Amino acid sequence: MAVTTSGLGSGIDIRQLVDDMLAAEGKSKAAKFNSDEAKVLSKITAYGTLRGVLSDFQSTLANLKSPSKFQGRIAISADESKYTATASAVAAKGSYSVEVTQLAKNHKLSSAAFSNPDEILGTGSLKFKIGSVEHTFSITSADQTLKGVVKRINETSTTTGISATIVTSDTGSKIMFSSNETGENKIFTVSAVSDGDGNNTDNAGLSRLSSDYLDITQAGSDSTVIIDGSIITSSSNTVENAIDGVTLTLKETNIADPKLLTVNLDKNSAINSIQSFVNSYNKMIETINDLKKSGTEGSLSASGDLVGDATLRNLEIQIRREISSAVSTGAGGVSTLAEMGITSDRYTGKLMIDNSKLTSVLDTQFDNVGTLFAKSETGVAIKLNALFDNYLKSSGILESRTTGLNSTIAGIDEKRERLELHLQNLEKRLLSQFIAMDSIVANLKSTSDFLSQQLSSLPDPLAYKK
Repeated sequence: MAVTTSGLGSGIDIRQLVDDMLAAEGKSKAAKFNSDEAKVLSKITAYGTLRGVLSDFQSTLANLKSPSKFQGRIAISADESKYTATASAVAAKGSYSVEVTQLAKNHKLSSAAFSNPDEILGTGSLKFKIGSVEHTFSITSADQTLKGVVKRINETSTTTGISATIVTSDTGSKIMFSSNETGENKIFTVSAVSDGDGNNTDNAGLSRLSSDYLDITQAGSDSTVIIDGSIITSSSNTVENAIDGVTLTLKETNIADPKLLTVNLDKNSAINSIQSFVNSYNKMIETINDLKKSGTEGSLSASGDLVGDATLRNLEIQIRREISSAVSTGAGGVSTLAEMGITSDRYTGKLMIDNSKLTSVLDTQFDNVGTLFAKSETGVAIKLNALFDNYLKSSGILESRTTGLNSTIAGIDEKRERLELHLQNLEKRLLSQFIAMDSIVANLKSTSDFLSQQLSSLPDPLAYKK
């Protein structure tokens, strides 16, 4: 603002008077702008908080949208040193006798002892044969030592299915061949098809690595397991679906000493999933309650930033509707959360679990619980997830609401700019008016002083009467 002296004619401090009038004009409006802006910013922050808890709860729902999360089976081995077991949702509840009579093994061959790993074997080609499949690879002068041959074998291991290593002891160095996989169908032979010395069958050059001159240190074999009297063989120590939905991993034989396998419903996993759902839901509801609460006069608790907010109120109504809706799970099946022991507190809206009732439902309708949560289109978790998508997605309800509030902030800023311009124009007008007034007052004062001087110089009219 321009610097102006006090009025010379009136003696009034024009600058201070104008400043006071401008403050009176702008202070209340500026205060209202600040108050309105603070309320809008609080709402924006509150919507951010709401978005956070909805997103957290939706993450929990992601674990409940598949029925298999509530249809797990648990397989228990009576002796996990003999075998372990896992079960999928299709496995039937029951008990089985399991006797491991033979483990699957890799086929292993050993060469005769050589003087050291750097001894030269010679050049040529070697052939591996597994069943009817043959693989041939060359050995050049760069690879003709024990080390070089093993290197070439391992370079082709992915293709041939055979690996090699060198074992060195007091008696010398041997090449140990091994099939990469177990089973009788992985038994292999080695032969020299092009020996550098011209003879593919003698015990010299690469021919020394032919099967005729190798020892079988371990014969490739299938695993054998007897389940409830039925004999099952497998090329590996993993036996799948001998019992529908069950996978056995064989560790050690237990001949004539069968160990019990028990397949049960994995109720603990289901209970944990449901408890996680309830905990996350209650955290969300607690935040919603804080955002919508009404503070009372004299109370230490203030109102929530979204008290009376229509968006929050509509969301809460929709959540409660989905939580209480019925889902068809089959004739006589549990159809609501309340029927499985999950009810809502009438005052807080939080969920509570009747553990006894839930356990009873899981005992009798285990698979139906998963259907209630995850049934296509109508399951509780499915419908809640779709609801939250509408609020959380790009251009969704919360983003649209926040965009509107940001527009309100921009509108308040525009009002501030208009107020500032108005005050600047008002300042100029008031200064002009007060300066003009002061000039008039100065002129009037000058005229008054002149008249007073002239009158004081006139003779006293009463003096002539004497």
